[in-house]
Amino acid sequence: MGKRTKAGVLGIALLLLVACGGPTDEEIVTNVAMQWTRDTIDEVAEAATELIVREMPAVRNLAGSWLAGQINDKITWQYGDSQCTEQGRCDITVTAAADIDVNIPLGINDTLQFALPFVLRVDVEAEQVEYWNPNLGSASVTSAE
Repeated sequence: MGKRTKAGVLGIALLLLVACGGPTDEEIVTNVAMQWTRDTIDEVAEAATELIVREMPAVRNLAGSWLAGQINDKITWQYGDSQCTEQGRCDITVTAAADIDVNIPLGINDTLQFALPFVLRVDVEAEQVEYWNPNLGSASVTSAE
């Protein structure tokens, strides 16, 4: 291949790279949020356990590792749309949800459904979560029965 041909191929490749671009801010934010859900599962399970115990004191006896383990095993995630309010900073709401079977002899035989949203602030350039907070005002715990 001659110098002109190599330069032409390189030029076209560069043009395609620029035209196609890299991932969008929204794609980066969603990918960072997905990684966050994998990295913080134990902390989320603890927060969900606290929420369930606060909303349904009768399950307090299960509040130890068993309930957190159930949450950890059954948790699902929903990812909202990202909102970029500052240059390079975006917020995304990630909601943890699960149906937990609770069986207390002579007490409760129920399935509890919970949803606990977290607001994540993502630094798009660094591709990492700067901080996160549970949105307890939008959290819910209900009985499926």
